[in-house]
Amino acid sequence: MLKYGGDAANPRKGMVIYMNENKLSVLAELPIKARATVWHLNDGGHNISERLAKLGFREGAEVECVGKSPLGGMRAYRVMGTVIALRDEDAARVITSHGSRS
Repeated sequence: MLKYGGDAANPRKGMVIYMNENKLSVLAELPIKARATVWHLNDGGHNISERLAKLGFREGAEVECVGKSPLGGMRAYRVMGTVIALRDEDAARVITSHGSRS
């Protein structure tokens, strides 16, 4: 069962999808020091999912947000023991889970 929640004025901001017992959201909204599991890579026709997968953002990988740019627009994530900076628009293509993947 899918349920959607988010900001009614701006549906893309704060979008959270609930699927079974899992809370799904985009990586770009992961708070600093929080951890999540990569659920899915949403390519959106931009051919970025292959590049993200090569960087370690694969389904099932654990990701932690370790910092953000003082000017905004980028965040640093620890994935597979490496810290990688991603633009928020790229991180928004990574769907993360905050529960057990079933």
